[in-house]
Amino acid sequence: MARPRDPPACLLEHGRDRSLSQKKPGWNALLLPKDSAASQLVPELAPLPGGIVVTKTTDSALTGTNLRLILTNLGIRNVVLTGIFTDQCVSSTVRSLVDESFFGSLTRDTTRHA
Repeated sequence: MARPRDPPACLLEHGRDRSLSQKKPGWNALLLPKDSAASQLVPELAPLPGGIVVTKTTDSALTGTNLRLILTNLGIRNVVLTGIFTDQCVSSTVRSLVDESFFGSLTRDTTRHA
């Protein structure tokens, strides 16, 4: 698999940092604790040496993370998103990116509703 090094790929992993008292999943019955196997990046998408990995804890990858700062500092304005839960996490991130004057785009074969 070929991945561009310039601009660098920025990978996002999902993991909610919930205490043991917060066992109830969200409205969609989804709860991915940050250390669970389900919240880890698959080996085929492991970051390249020096790669950027941002752990998000909400639907939007911009909320509560430094992703906006990373993209701005790297001079990135166009972002191509991939992922599952297109109707939730991916769409929330696209909307947040557009709100922050980035250009967000999706490709049909790299997004999916689980």
